[in-house]
Amino acid sequence: MRPILLLGILVFLVSACGQRGPLYLPKDKPVPPAATDTK
Repeated sequence: MRPILLLGILVFLVSACGQRGPLYLPKDKPVPPAATDTK
């Protein structure tokens, strides 16, 4: 596995979370139970 690919995926996930909201950061903003269940 190339670390560059992993870094790219991480950056993509972070950017997606930033655009749609902190879905993976419940400590920043409380997430409804439905959102946590989809995980």
